[in-house]
Amino acid sequence: MKNIPFPTLILSVYLLCSGIDAFPASQAEHSTFLEWGTTIDIMKKSNDARYTLFTPIEKPEYKNRIIKHLSRMDEGLLKKIIIMRIKSEKQVDYLFLDGKLFSVLEDWGKVDGQKLADLKKSLAGKYGEPTVRSGDRFTVYSFNNASSRIFCYATPYKGGKTRCRIYYYTKKLYKMLLLDNQ
Repeated sequence: MKNIPFPTLILSVYLLCSGIDAFPASQAEHSTFLEWGTTIDIMKKSNDARYTLFTPIEKPEYKNRIIKHLSRMDEGLLKKIIIMRIKSEKQVDYLFLDGKLFSVLEDWGKVDGQKLADLKKSLAGKYGEPTVRSGDRFTVYSFNNASSRIFCYATPYKGGKTRCRIYYYTKKLYKMLLLDNQ
């Protein structure tokens, strides 16, 4: 049995007991369930030293569709974003705006067809059947629930592999931006 840090355990029990709509589906066995708006301080305590922090300004090469969208709206938001990266089977980037969680990116890297099917099945089990949009370079599977939007980007790669990146973000993103910038 794996040892779970005490703060992680307490936070998980609290969130489960309070009935908060947690995310992401694929992290159910591997990480803390969180509510949108969770503070970065809570995340730091629950993850001990297993993370790295950076900003999009420090790493201009960092690619994230949600950040790209926000920076088109207001480039000043880049100064307010901190990314907490945790590496495991996948790389998970928690995005905090003004210290509050608003988006998560799971980068699964290059996966085989079975792993991609498993990820989509897991997401469909939690968020319902996706709408599918296929383009020339990638396919997007879009999922929704009451509090979250999820986009699974599947980009074909050589050798029968597919690059898989899953973006989760709160449906209240714009409301958070308006309230925090008053």
